[in-house]
Amino acid sequence: MKINNKQLGLGAIHFSAISIFLAFFLMGCAHTAAPTVTQSTLDQTAPASNISQPSEQQTQISKLDFLLGNWAGGGISYANDGTQTPYFDTEYVRFDLDQNLLLINAKGERGGATTYQLHTVIYYDVDAKHYWYTPFSAQGSRRFACTLKTQQSGRPQFICFNEAKDYRLTFQRMQDGKWNEFGERLKDGEWRKNFETILSPATGQ
Repeated sequence: MKINNKQLGLGAIHFSAISIFLAFFLMGCAHTAAPTVTQSTLDQTAPASNISQPSEQQTQISKLDFLLGNWAGGGISYANDGTQTPYFDTEYVRFDLDQNLLLINAKGERGGATTYQLHTVIYYDVDAKHYWYTPFSAQGSRRFACTLKTQQSGRPQFICFNEAKDYRLTFQRMQDGKWNEFGERLKDGEWRKNFETILSPATGQ
């Protein structure tokens, strides 16, 4: 069959129109299929961090780090009649249970004999919003409710009261860095010391 120039021209135009239509059609399909990637999408698909945040209990217990260490030194017992009796005290303080507890092992000696041994557990009560200080001995245990305060000097002070609130313990670091603990009994409206220790880091610390 013979095809003249006019037929060739129309065929070429028809082919071009089809090509253009297909090109636009494919572009439209590609545009529809391709998802829009936003920062929000990237944030949602990013892997979660493996770094866990400390709990409130761990955070509060960590604030007692000024008590950590091995301590040793002299103490004085104060009797009701004013008599003072010296003794030697050691305190081994450390975190435990992934920093959810603070433990204190204390031992007192006088004249080569052991006068007391205490194993104390301190934890933070998230619901009550205060610490519990519980010393255990061979005779049993008792519990104190404690708070952490900041003195005017900026140094922390840990204060614990018994249930009757007529006896309290105070723990702090002195200006020279030494450990200082003392107990006081409320009598006739006044707080009177019944013991005090001033300790230095034990040998090797």
